Amino acid sequence: MTGSDRFTDKAKKYEKYRPSYPKESLDIIQDECHLFLNNDIVIADIGAGTGKFTELLLEKGCKIYAIEPNHNMRAIAEAKFIGNPNYKSINNTAENTGLDENSVDLITVAQALHYFDIEKVKFEFKHILKPNSKVVLLWNFRYRESDFMKEYEKIVYTFHSKDLQPTFAQDKMNDNVYIKLFSEYKVFSIPYTQELDFDDLWGRVLSSNHAPKKDDHNYDELYKNIKKLFDMYQCNKKIKFEYHTKVVIGSIN
Repeated sequence: MTGSDRFTDKAKKYEKYRPSYPKESLDIIQDECHLFLNNDIVIADIGAGTGKFTELLLEKGCKIYAIEPNHNMRAIAEAKFIGNPNYKSINNTAENTGLDENSVDLITVAQALHYFDIEKVKFEFKHILKPNSKVVLLWNFRYRESDFMKEYEKIVYTFHSKDLQPTFAQDKMNDNVYIKLFSEYKVFSIPYTQELDFDDLWGRVLSSNHAPKKDDHNYDELYKNIKKLFDMYQCNKKIKFEYHTKVVIGSIN
């Protein structure tokens, strides 16, 4: 199964239960890329999914090429942004975007680089970027220092789908990857939090591509363990699901 296929039956849950990205990430992008995000800026948002980060860029007035090969995820974004003249949805891959040479001021990749072929996208990114332009990578990585998150990860990695192994992006996306892609780069971290009731937390669990389906033998055990975890850590029937949003900004030469 390819990376783009892993979310085919998860798209609605992904859109409903996954977080957006902190507005501070846009400030960092503007400062580090020496550009002002407005209607003069053309951005390729690659692996755009349901448009979580695309939406923040559109709010700034940027012109967006949203590259997304998964039909279900792309359809959700297209429905959200229908009628927006700055939004163009493209059914292509990161390795072959179909965009013209030197056609974009910035590339953004939110929560998706771990599904790409690094050598192929490095060539493609360099092809479509204007000279001296940058690439921005973002992930909402779970904040692993809390007792809640340690238990959460133990549960979701124990009772995952029988058909799909977790991608472990948080463990794999590090300097070893960035060095392959960039000639130089900077890394930033922004605290970010979702406040979730139990239904939201359960939806967040099921939005993972490796979460079991209802007929999977692990499904009921996953539910029981997540409910027990929520009951243990909830306050006023809510839990704080904490992230550190990693923003990596680099140059490809």
